[in-house]
Amino acid sequence: MLGHFPNQRVVLATVRSCAFALLAMAALPVCAEDVPPAPAPPPDPDPISVSAGMALEWREEGFDVTLLRTRVKIEQGNFTASGESAIIWKDAAGRVLLYLEGDARVRGGPARGNSGLIRRDGSGGLELDVASRNPIEQSVAVEDPLYQRALARLKSEIGQSSDEPGRAAVTLVDPMPIAELPAPDPNSELGALRRVRIFPRSAVPYDVLSYESTKTIPSEQIIVLTGGVNLVIDGVQLGETDLVDLSADRIVIWTRTPGGGSEFQAESVQSRDTPFTVYLEGNIVIRQGGRVMRAKKAVYDARQEKALLDDAEIRTFMPDLGAELRVRADRLRQITKSRFKAENAWLSTSKFGKPGYRLQAKEIFLEPRYDVPWLGLGDTVVDPRTGQTTTETPWFRSYDNKFMVHDVPIFYSPKLSGPATDPGIPLKTLSVGFDQIFGARVQTAWDVFSVLGQERPPNVELNVLADYYGKRGPATGFSGRAARVDPLGIPGYSTTNFLGYYVNDGGEDTLGGGLRGSIPIETQNRGRLLYRHQHQFPDGFGKVDHSRMLFEVGVESDRNFLEQYYQTEFRSDKNTENYLYFSQAVENWAWSGLGFVPVNDFDPATGWYPRFDTYGLSEPLFDGRLTWSQHTQAGYGDINPGDLPDPNVYGAGYANSFTPLPYLSDVEGGVFMTRHELAAPLSFGALNVVPFVMGDALFQQQGLTGDDITRFTISPGLRASIQAKKLYRNVHSRLFNVNGLMHKARLEAEYRYTDTTQPLGEIAQYNDLDDDAQEITRMNFGRRPDQFDPRLYGIRTGVGLPVTSPVYELVEDQEVIRLALRQRLQTKRGPPGNLRIQDWMTLDLEASLFPDAMRDNFGEELGLVGFDYRWHVGDRTTLFANGTTEFFENASKTYAAGFELSRGRRGTFTSYFQHIDAGGDPLNMLILSYQYELSPKWLTNASFIVDIQNPENRAQVAQLTRVGADFLYHFTFQNDVATNNVGGGFMIEPRFGPRAANPGLAGLFGLGR
Repeated sequence: MLGHFPNQRVVLATVRSCAFALLAMAALPVCAEDVPPAPAPPPDPDPISVSAGMALEWREEGFDVTLLRTRVKIEQGNFTASGESAIIWKDAAGRVLLYLEGDARVRGGPARGNSGLIRRDGSGGLELDVASRNPIEQSVAVEDPLYQRALARLKSEIGQSSDEPGRAAVTLVDPMPIAELPAPDPNSELGALRRVRIFPRSAVPYDVLSYESTKTIPSEQIIVLTGGVNLVIDGVQLGETDLVDLSADRIVIWTRTPGGGSEFQAESVQSRDTPFTVYLEGNIVIRQGGRVMRAKKAVYDARQEKALLDDAEIRTFMPDLGAELRVRADRLRQITKSRFKAENAWLSTSKFGKPGYRLQAKEIFLEPRYDVPWLGLGDTVVDPRTGQTTTETPWFRSYDNKFMVHDVPIFYSPKLSGPATDPGIPLKTLSVGFDQIFGARVQTAWDVFSVLGQERPPNVELNVLADYYGKRGPATGFSGRAARVDPLGIPGYSTTNFLGYYVNDGGEDTLGGGLRGSIPIETQNRGRLLYRHQHQFPDGFGKVDHSRMLFEVGVESDRNFLEQYYQTEFRSDKNTENYLYFSQAVENWAWSGLGFVPVNDFDPATGWYPRFDTYGLSEPLFDGRLTWSQHTQAGYGDINPGDLPDPNVYGAGYANSFTPLPYLSDVEGGVFMTRHELAAPLSFGALNVVPFVMGDALFQQQGLTGDDITRFTISPGLRASIQAKKLYRNVHSRLFNVNGLMHKARLEAEYRYTDTTQPLGEIAQYNDLDDDAQEITRMNFGRRPDQFDPRLYGIRTGVGLPVTSPVYELVEDQEVIRLALRQRLQTKRGPPGNLRIQDWMTLDLEASLFPDAMRDNFGEELGLVGFDYRWHVGDRTTLFANGTTEFFENASKTYAAGFELSRGRRGTFTSYFQHIDAGGDPLNMLILSYQYELSPKWLTNASFIVDIQNPENRAQVAQLTRVGADFLYHFTFQNDVATNNVGGGFMIEPRFGPRAANPGLAGLFGLGR
């Protein structure tokens, strides 16, 4: 190959410079160890006679070039030279330059050598006597390894000359077999070696027949091996490993040995360009790195790294799948070391001989695809085309495709293309079920690229949703995600998620009991759109440490659609919003910009047009004696308090159950806030004391009542903490797995006095307190006593006082002492010699004291009392209890106690009792839940809620999953007393793709998308 020469022009220039330089020399000395130089005859006009087994000829910028192989012999008068192969250059003046290789000999010169250079006068003509003589394209000929070695030898001889013109020149190198001679560059392809080793396949030795064939040009050694053979070839450089392992009942090898002959060797070394072809028959197994191929008949060419297999199967382990990818074909071709073509084939991950599902195609191509690494994921390799570091992804292309379930075709596509970890199965999920709210339902998700037969862009998913609800109507939509590096040339990486869904709804919503049990819908055309994009800039971008940009667009058709159709998302995910956000950070300083546009009029939200924030944390002053922190915000806000339901649409009963939130009003205007804190950290041994003072200034162009408001706040205080520990070395218990105990206790205290110039009732709440689900629930509950006002609760807990608090409005005159005691009992557990420290018991206690109880805590000096206890009895068993309580009238009280049993990856069981007293009728409930893997084929999940106060079942959900070799089958049952909803469902997923590779408990339970 052209390992030493960048392109063809360079090769030709090298030919001209080397050949002319040598032909113009008067003489070249003979270089052979301990052998005198051959006498150089005078110029001989006799013709040069050349004989060989094969000749290739081409024209090369003023030279006639001939490549000779197999028993080359050159004669001119009394001069005779011979070798295994040769290159001849002849110019227009008749000057000839010969390169001999392989047992090179010159009569009267050195006895023999590996290669030699000879200059002769060819003006008398050049006569060729060869068995096979063919012209060849120059561009192909110059890539021949023999030609490359001749050029390398020419370059090494340019500097040699002689003082006696007209003498022939002969240069021979040390005698060595060609196969053992290292190339000029051992790292180049020319310098690669191949080692061949032959072993019996079992304890029974194989039979050998080895002979030299003279029917081919050049002659070959043929080796026939029977009785079970294992052939190992290394040095073929197959990426992660350079080893090829071939096993078969019978093997025939065609190769060449140095100097010819038929002697059999169980272990030999060859140059990589030496022909080596293997025919295999009977119980064939070929292993290449992570690939395993099986066939009845096969031919393997080690020099070109190609193979042809009949009635074959290839298996490749896919880490992303956690399983093997199987391709079965009538004929399998290995085109290159990493590219394959399968004819009349099917593809599957099933382990069955005949899979229950498969992708059947006329042709399937498997090949690597090189992509830019995303988030550091994937196996990093070097793209052979560009030399750049990329991620290698196994890729497939297939034509005339049928997706088969058993022998029934259910889908056809003329072409499919995508990652081999998700090879074009169009149906992603199928869910069938029934319940009281939606009736009979069918939900499906289809891969767009598979349906259209288009090649999937890297790191892109796009699905079409096609559903039907018996009591509601048909539905359709799309969902997907994408990830890109440097999108549109912008440095960094980005992730995108998008969703669109439409329902032609002809039913009613059921969100709970009572007035929420049968709610008319606002429009029959219901749905949503959501687009979320995040771009993370690389560190150092714009000379900052961290930069990111967030963008979201979302809209819903009506107030109840999300809660009805996407209940889990409504309760636990972030709000659907419309905003553009950008932030940058440099060490302990940061700034951000936000533009926010409310779209859904029924959701309470604040529009920002725009808003800017700056932060600085713990900036040292006076050599660290003081630290300064600050947060400054400026923007234009517009509060949307949220429209109430229309009685003409939703009915008077449901609509009248909603009341506006008292701290939200329809106001807008400029908002400016700046907050600063100075702290002086002091240390006295184990005691840490931090005096501090916080002050802020707030301006709202329109406050809660619509008037402009200016508020100033001053809040000095003192934080202190002390830690103590004691070691009990002699405490041991085999029952509780205790090996010594360390008791650690940390006492924390904070005193803070806060004074403001404006009462909380004048301040508009421009920053959201809660997400939409909580705010809509509060609107639905109607007016509640002040004890349950979330803003007053936030003031008592001090959530609005930290420098970086996002709800800085929650500040009021207050004096408070906060106390906390955090304790740990730690022990060592684990195998001998590898013990690790673990918490055995933890107990956290908290409480707050309010000296001005009437103003700050509804008349009670003690409040916000809470505890959290955990006892890790063992690595798999935990007892826990927690609770909070208040002491004023109608105060809320909650506590819970229970246990959790863990059995590692097989599952968990949790049971606990919970008491909730919110000033009315208390709730006492028993909650049971478990997730457990009964066996590798059966998974279960269930949860139960039982009301003990008024004995009845509140809700039950159970799911059973059957893990099949080809499919995952999910069976569900649910009963929700609050919505009077009883139903069940069935879901089937093909075990194709990363999500189905390891059907553990996480991700299998639940039918939500």
